[in-house]
Amino acid sequence: MKITLKILTILLLISSLSFGQNISKKIDSIINNNYQKNPDVGVSVGFIHNNEEFYTAYGKMNKESKIDINKNSVFEIASITKLLTSNLIAQAVIDKKIKLDDYIDSYLPKVYVLQENLTNKIKISDLASHQSGLKDLDFRALIELDSQQPMNGVTQKTLSDIINNSNELIDYGRYRYSTISHIILGQILENIYGMSYDEIIRKKHGRSFTND
Repeated sequence: MKITLKILTILLLISSLSFGQNISKKIDSIINNNYQKNPDVGVSVGFIHNNEEFYTAYGKMNKESKIDINKNSVFEIASITKLLTSNLIAQAVIDKKIKLDDYIDSYLPKVYVLQENLTNKIKISDLASHQSGLKDLDFRALIELDSQQPMNGVTQKTLSDIINNSNELIDYGRYRYSTISHIILGQILENIYGMSYDEIIRKKHGRSFTND
């Protein structure tokens, strides 16, 4: 929470700056000041203004690492993928590939077989709004297996077992943060566009991201 608030503060400060000033020096000063107060937290910032690229970074890749963060450092974006997936779902609606009130049944990969009492119950909008009622991944168990890369323990079988063995939607219609919902949405996107998630991102946004 503290880190989130600090990042928000930085963004607010940046947004309040006039681009008539030397924006790159101002941003670098803000980032450097924050890093000096939190030397264990590496930070990397880049932006484009008037077709000119600016980049600055401070710190190491992680607390135990001796590797400096630089322009070519690769970071996992983790649940930021959910924002990309939600945006792609909105694009799919605009493209008339799906409707938000469509039931997910006909869009699911064939490895998923919903139990009879769950058919025509869950809508696209339920997955996107974290209200599907489906069981989620056990992150505590995954972190115990691999604290650095917990998602490495997730396979298609892991997902299929959760979905295919679900016989009730415990809190359907109530918000509960869900990773599995957005994984399913990503797979639905692959089905309706007939290409991989990475290819969809490249086509729609011109960039490549890793889904989680």
